[in-house]
Amino acid sequence: MIKHAPFTIHNSQFILHNSPFLILLALLLAAPLPALAQQPPTPTPDAAGNIYVIVQANDSLWSIAARAGIGLDELLALNDLTEDSVIVPGQRLLIGQAEPTATPTPFIPPTAAATKPPPPPATAVPLPRTAICLTAFADLNRNGTHDAGEPFKAAVAFTVFNAQQVVGNTVTDGSSEPYCLENLEPGEYNITRSVGPNETLTTTGDWTLMLAQGNVIELAFGSYTAVTPTSINPTPIGETAVATLPAPPSPTPDNDAENGRVTFTFIGVGVVVIFLAAGWFIRRLTKQNK
Repeated sequence: MIKHAPFTIHNSQFILHNSPFLILLALLLAAPLPALAQQPPTPTPDAAGNIYVIVQANDSLWSIAARAGIGLDELLALNDLTEDSVIVPGQRLLIGQAEPTATPTPFIPPTAAATKPPPPPATAVPLPRTAICLTAFADLNRNGTHDAGEPFKAAVAFTVFNAQQVVGNTVTDGSSEPYCLENLEPGEYNITRSVGPNETLTTTGDWTLMLAQGNVIELAFGSYTAVTPTSINPTPIGETAVATLPAPPSPTPDNDAENGRVTFTFIGVGVVVIFLAAGWFIRRLTKQNK
């Protein structure tokens, strides 16, 4: 039994019997196809990672939640809506959040770094001056203060020491004072000065002080020298003086004669006294012999 192919284009009988159908099919193929229903765009995260959808015509909250794959309650919570809220086409609704898209950092080719000059060498900060300065002066008015016009005294010995050691010795020359001991360590120091013959101090001769960092302490030791007052060439108090005695008078002829008379008189008187004493002694012996 031979099977016929009713739909082959070579079968003229098929064409003749089905021509109305073929004409209708040709018209349908030639006519433009109806436009496909517009589908909403697939939501994608923005730069901050938020995913939004745009409300289309005939959309409802239920359909948007179903299309986004989330529950209605979640959709309402994300957009601060209620079931009674009205949405309109073109409105943007948040349906979820994703990790924000990382913005690629543009490549910046490395540049040759400028060579920095070496830092300047560190300089040591000098410590503040810490010293004891000493002077000895002739206290002419004996008030214990070094006043203007009162000179320095020479040959005064100073000794400066602390609990551990002697830190300085000096003898004044009366011109280059004050004598200063520099760069001393802070702490307690003792200062003593010598006292010469006939010298009387108008300030203390022994001094104890507390020296702090950055202090410069100046000490002035006053004194005067007692002298025997004379009527010849009086010397101001405070200076050593040598008393000058008057010279004996030169011998003269008048003085010689006067001295001779005095000597003769003394001799005569002596002879008379001797004779009187001898006579008295002889008389006494004579009376005893009788």
